[in-house]
Amino acid sequence: MAETRAQELKKMEEGIKQWVKSALVENSKKTEESMAELKALLMNLQRPEPAAVNNGGSFVGQFSHWTRLAKIFPGNIIKLSADNLEMLDLSDNKIHGHIPNWLFNISNLSTLYLSHNFLTGSIEQLPWKGLRYLDLSLNQLSGPIPSSISELVNLTYLDLSHNSLSMSTTLKVNSSFPKLRYLILSSCNINEFPKIFSTADNLETLDLSDNKIHGHIPNWLFNISTLSHVNLSHNFVTGLERLPWKDLQNLDLHSNLLQGLLPPPPPKLYFFSVSHNILTGAIPSSFCNLSSLQYLDLSNNSLSGVIPQCLGNSSNIWVLDLKMNNFHGSIPQTFANGCQLTTLNLNSNRLAGSLPPSLANCGNLEVLDVGNNTINGTFPHWLATLSQLQVLILRSNRFYGTLGDSTTRLRFTMLRILDLSHNSFTGHLQTRFFRKFQAMMSGKNNSAEMRYMGDNLYKDSIMVTMKGFEIEMQRVLTIFTAMDLSSNRENDGDIKRHGPESPPGISESSKGFREMSTGLKALNKISLKKMKMKMGS
Repeated sequence: MAETRAQELKKMEEGIKQWVKSALVENSKKTEESMAELKALLMNLQRPEPAAVNNGGSFVGQFSHWTRLAKIFPGNIIKLSADNLEMLDLSDNKIHGHIPNWLFNISNLSTLYLSHNFLTGSIEQLPWKGLRYLDLSLNQLSGPIPSSISELVNLTYLDLSHNSLSMSTTLKVNSSFPKLRYLILSSCNINEFPKIFSTADNLETLDLSDNKIHGHIPNWLFNISTLSHVNLSHNFVTGLERLPWKDLQNLDLHSNLLQGLLPPPPPKLYFFSVSHNILTGAIPSSFCNLSSLQYLDLSNNSLSGVIPQCLGNSSNIWVLDLKMNNFHGSIPQTFANGCQLTTLNLNSNRLAGSLPPSLANCGNLEVLDVGNNTINGTFPHWLATLSQLQVLILRSNRFYGTLGDSTTRLRFTMLRILDLSHNSFTGHLQTRFFRKFQAMMSGKNNSAEMRYMGDNLYKDSIMVTMKGFEIEMQRVLTIFTAMDLSSNRENDGDIKRHGPESPPGISESSKGFREMSTGLKALNKISLKKMKMKMGS
C-alpha cells in the first residue's frame, strides 16, 4: 500500500533529524553527499502541495522544539534555502551565542521565531522590510532596540519580552505601524511608555508588564480605540483617571502605584485586576452592569464602602478577590442560583454579620476566605455540600459554638486547608469531626498533580500562620495541606485529652487524639494551641 503524504513527511522529517544529529557532533565531517541529501529532504518536506502554491514555490524552515539544535545556529541548514525562505522557526531550542550576520541576509523573511533560547548580545539590525511576525522573547539579549524597527511597517506581531533590552527616546516617534496588532515588551527594562508605537491604530494586545515605567498613562495610548488586552502590571504607573477603551476585555494593572478612585469600567470587561495599589473610595455601581465580568481582583488597596449586592447576584463571576481593603457592612446575602464562583476572598476587611447560606449555590467554589473580619455565627456545616471546596479560612472572626454536628453526615471531601483559629469555638472535639476531611487523610493526595491553584489569569493566594507570624502565601500548591484550630477560647494552652470518666493516659480521648493524628498524615501543618476543647472519639 502506498504511503500517505503524512507518512512521507514524517519519514522525511526523521531523516532531517538524523542528519542534524550527526552534523552537530563535535568535529563531524559534513560531506558534500550529506549536504546534497539534506537539501533534497528539505525541498521535499517544505515545498507546499500544488494546491497551496501561491508564492512561486517559497517554503518555510521550522525546527522548533528540536533540542538537538544546541549551542550553535544551524546555519548550514538554513543557508540551503535562504533564497526562498519566508518563515524560520527555531524557538524552544538551546541555541547560544549572537544572532549571526547571515540571518540578516535572508531578504524574503516575513516570519522569524527565535524565542526560548540562550541568545546573547545586542540586536544589531532588523533589515527585513517585509517582516510581519518577530518573536525574540525569553533570551538573554541586551542593549537598545535598534532604530531600524521603525522601518518595519508590515509588522503584525512583535514580542521582545524577557530580555535586557532598552528603548531609546531618540527612536522616530512619527513611525507608522498600521498593521501592528500584538505588541509584547514585558520585562524589557523599559522606563517609559514607547511613544514610537503611538500610531499603531489597530493594536489589540499591549503587554508592557514588569518594566520600570513611571507616571500616568499617556493620552496617545487612550486614543488607540482597538485595544482589547492591556497588561501594565509591575510598573510604577501612578494615574488611572479613565478607561476609555470600549472594546477592552482584559486589563491588568496590579502592582503599580495607582492612586485615587476606581474609574468606571469598559462595558466588555471580563478580567480586571488592580491589586496591590493605593486606590481609595467605593466600588463604582457601574461594575453591576458588566455582563461579561469573570475575574475581579481589587485586593490590597484602601478601598472602602459596602460590597455591592450585584457581585453576589452575578452568575458570571468566577473570581472575586477583595481582600486587604476597608470594606464594611455585610457579605452580599444573596448568591444566585447557578453561581459560578471558584474563589471568594474577603480576608482582612471590616465585614460583620453572618456567612450567607446562599453560598451553597456556588457549587464550583474552591476557595472561601473570610478571615480577619468580625463575622459571627456557628460553624457552617452546610458548606460540606460544596464538593469542590479546598480552602476554608474563618480565622480571627466571632464564630462560636461546637464543631461537632451529629445531625449531618456530610463530608468535606476535597478540603485541604482549614483555618478556624482565633474564634470562640468550644466543646468536645470528636474524632469523627476530623474524619470529614478525606483529602487530608493519609494517601488521599499522593497522586494529586503538583500545580498552583488557579488558572493562567489568576492564582489564588491566602494568609497562613507560620511559626507565629501571619504571612501571605502568594501561590498555593494543590498538594499543600494545613489545619489550624488554635486560640479558641483562651485557657492554659493545653489540649484537654482526658474524658470525664477516663483515667489519664488511657482515656478514650487520648485514643481519639492518637487516631486523629495518625489519620491526618497528609497534613503539612497542624496547630491546636490554646484550645478550650476536649478530644474524643
